[in-house]
This record gives sequence, structure tokens and C-alpha cells, in this order.
Amino acid sequence: MSLTGGSAAEAVGEKEVAALGDAARQVPFTAVVGADGNLASLTLDVPAAGKAKAWTYVVKYLDYGAAPKLVAPSGDAAQQAPKLAYEMLNG
Repeated sequence: MSLTGGSAAEAVGEKEVAALGDAARQVPFTAVVGADGNLASLTLDVPAAGKAKAWTYVVKYLDYGAAPKLVAPSGDAAQQAPKLAYEMLNG
């Protein structure tokens, strides 16, 4: 799998991808498909680069088609977000 573009590059980080150099073009990975035919997990074996040691990036996917029902908080559970949160959301 290539880390030089797309979502994988975003997940790993620009600095890490740059440090990998050409090794970022072909990173070993394992994809596991569950009994339902959907992707269950993805594991990237990111090689060592510069001072950074080799590491493993794992993503697990579950509950396809089973979105949880969300309930708005009420009473004491409801509170205003900090001012900084509104600034970030409003740009």
C-alpha cells in the first residue's frame, strides 16, 4: 500500500511519510475481510525511517449497517461547549 497519497497518508502523517522517502511507496499491509464480506481490519507495517523505529498502524471496522441511535443529552448532562470549540467550528 502506498502512503504517498490518499487517506493512508493522512492517517500516518506528512512528516512520517516524508521521512520514509521511497519506502512510503510500498508499505506492507494485511487486510482482513469478515464473514459478512466487509473489511474487518487493516494493518500497515510501517518501516523504520530516520530516528523513528518501525511501527504498526491498525484500524478495525465493525458494525456495518448498524448505526447506533443517538439521543440528545438533557438535564445536567447537557452543557455549553467551551468558547474555543465554537470558534473552531465557526472558522
